[in-house]
Amino acid sequence: MLPQHGGTPNYRLRLSTPVVTMLTLVLVAGFLLTLSITWNTDAGDLHARQLSRLVGIITLVLAIFILIIGTERWWHSYLWKKDKSRRDRHRRHKNGSRRSSR
Repeated sequence: MLPQHGGTPNYRLRLSTPVVTMLTLVLVAGFLLTLSITWNTDAGDLHARQLSRLVGIITLVLAIFILIIGTERWWHSYLWKKDKSRRDRHRRHKNGSRRSSR
C-alpha cells in the first residue's frame, strides 16, 4: 500500500545506498571511458573499436551483477516474514500458565 493511500512505505525494500552508489559509479565510469576511447581514436582503428566495445560489455556485466546483488532480498520473499514459530512458542508459554490452572 502506498503512503498516499493510508499505508506506510516499506523502506527495507529499497536498494541500499552503497549499492546505488556503486551502480552509479560503475555506469558513469564505464560510459565515460567508452566515450573517451571512441572519441580519441581514428574511425578506422579496429583495435580501439574492439576495446571500446569490450569496456562497454564489462560495464554492463558489472552493472547487472551489482543490480542482482542489490535486489537479492526481493528474490526471497519468504525472508520478509517474521518468525511465526517464535511468536507461537511465546504465546504457548504465556497461555500455558492458564492451562495449568485448569
